[in-house]
Amino acid sequence: MADEVLEAGISSLPSLEGGSLGTGNGVNYNFPVEIFSGGSEWTAVAAGGSSSAGIGYLDGPSVFSVKNMWGWGQNSYGQLGDDKSDIDPLCPRVTVDNILDYKQVSCGFDFTTAVTKTGFLWIWGDNTYGQLGNLEANNSKSSPIQTSLGGNDWSAVAAGGRFVLGLKNTGKIYTWGDGQFGQLGFAPTTSTKRVYSPTHMVNGGDNWVAISAGYNHAAAINKSGELYLWGGNYYGQLGNGQNGLDFYPVKQIKFKSSPAQTVAGGTNWVTVSCGQNHTAAIDSSNRLWMWGNNNYGQLGDETKTLRNSPVEVVGATTDWEYVSCARAHTAAIKTDGSLWSWGLNTAGQLGIGILGSDLLVAGTSSPVQISGGGTWDKLATGFARNTGGAVKDDGTLWVWGDNTDAQLSYNANDTNTFVATPRQTAAGSAEWQDISFGNNHTQAIGIAFPSCNVPIPVPTPVSETGKLWGWGDNSNKQLGLNNNIVKYPEAMWVWALDYDSQGNPYRVSQDYNTVWDEIAAGYLHSLFIDKDGELWSVGSNTFGQLGYHDDDYANTLSYNYITQVPNNDPVKWQKISAGALSSYAIKQNGSLWVWGDNSEGQLGTNSTVPRSSP
Repeated sequence: MADEVLEAGISSLPSLEGGSLGTGNGVNYNFPVEIFSGGSEWTAVAAGGSSSAGIGYLDGPSVFSVKNMWGWGQNSYGQLGDDKSDIDPLCPRVTVDNILDYKQVSCGFDFTTAVTKTGFLWIWGDNTYGQLGNLEANNSKSSPIQTSLGGNDWSAVAAGGRFVLGLKNTGKIYTWGDGQFGQLGFAPTTSTKRVYSPTHMVNGGDNWVAISAGYNHAAAINKSGELYLWGGNYYGQLGNGQNGLDFYPVKQIKFKSSPAQTVAGGTNWVTVSCGQNHTAAIDSSNRLWMWGNNNYGQLGDETKTLRNSPVEVVGATTDWEYVSCARAHTAAIKTDGSLWSWGLNTAGQLGIGILGSDLLVAGTSSPVQISGGGTWDKLATGFARNTGGAVKDDGTLWVWGDNTDAQLSYNANDTNTFVATPRQTAAGSAEWQDISFGNNHTQAIGIAFPSCNVPIPVPTPVSETGKLWGWGDNSNKQLGLNNNIVKYPEAMWVWALDYDSQGNPYRVSQDYNTVWDEIAAGYLHSLFIDKDGELWSVGSNTFGQLGYHDDDYANTLSYNYITQVPNNDPVKWQKISAGALSSYAIKQNGSLWVWGDNSEGQLGTNSTVPRSSP
């Protein structure tokens, strides 16, 4: 039973509170990141409050062999998440957190959001409107952070112009950022025009299954298949039969601050997409409906008439599968895998091989097929800029449209401003999963083999397995290394115990050739078990959590090097777990041992007295 309890504790180690995590840039982060050093045979890892340690084989970078988050284009707000702003803007570069195994990405105007397969939500870039959700105004972030709400139960995220929708596994929607048009799902007031932390959108219930965000309006579909929209409505993009172009004094016509159904109603909606000022949705019969601004034919109804209620795309076919609304054009994939687009084409964003305005391209107010062969699987357009991108079923990534800020990056040596035909990016590869466009940057999830230089620092390889490596904040010497901040994984030195003639233990300097089996990291201390079953610790000892002093709580000196914990029992150690300021371990006979902080009874000793030894 004790073994089961400790295993549960090990699987839920404390989240990081800051510290450079081996990414090579010396910057503190509040989330786990993949080290630039890579490696292929790690056997264990532990993350403390501001440092990390790992056991494994270090063999150089692995960022080209797993699906990472890649970005290219403008990076003035750090929206690429690579903690840099001075490298080749044409060259795809991986974000600093490439181990997180993303499943979805969504770009806002100058920021990026993403959800991992394990349910964590990460966000980076511009924070002028509080769109990072970290309780701050301004203070842009050039590397991914979590919102103040945290959690690992996010299922999807949608980034709008300068606001965000987050969908939880429970069906609840949380919103934050710019709310001046009611796009957060509640009436804007002086205090809620900008919301700096994820806030539960109560209106409309808690049974949502799909979300989408436009420039200043939003949409969601619930479990019953009902489609709701809210936010800006100047062009009728909410589909409620009203619009604010006449600038009536009744503000409710110009925007709606709580979710409402379109005049079409129904319980058969499957997917929805919000563009800058228009909206599209596909029903369960695979029919495509659109509404909102139509001054460039982006609704695909062969007119340029504004529509404040849903109209069907010309042809009324029942073969639409996926749709994406952009700034002033629309693209969609049919059930046969063919790709179509319509609307404005000034930058070649329709991808049909022609540059020019809609007046120069026949039929842009109705769908035109994009050539290129193959079957298209995933699609994205930029609601703020005139771009388009799609992934084929063979995993290749293709882009087209506006390339003013290198947001297409299809060729590192190409300076073409506009691209009228789909082309692959400089990232290469055939294993792409998702893509999203911001105002002037792009993010994609996949494996990349860039044809341009991607600077990734690599430390000297060490071939032995089972070695102990540490990186991050070392201000409390919790890594047992010399520098206060360790940018790359370094082999960690240890101090073994020997005993004098009276049986008193003392430390003996030792190299880093010890082979390790278990590691655990607390807030400012770390625990280790070697292959021989000996227990070791390092770092802060404020509450006796290092376990060095038998019932001598007054001696709380922190140890700068990994030191063996005295053990007068011949039974060796088997499992360990580190709390914030306390420690837990199981011996090979199944007995459970505890020490350290006990102010809240966390040691389970039927008291609140701390212990400085197991």
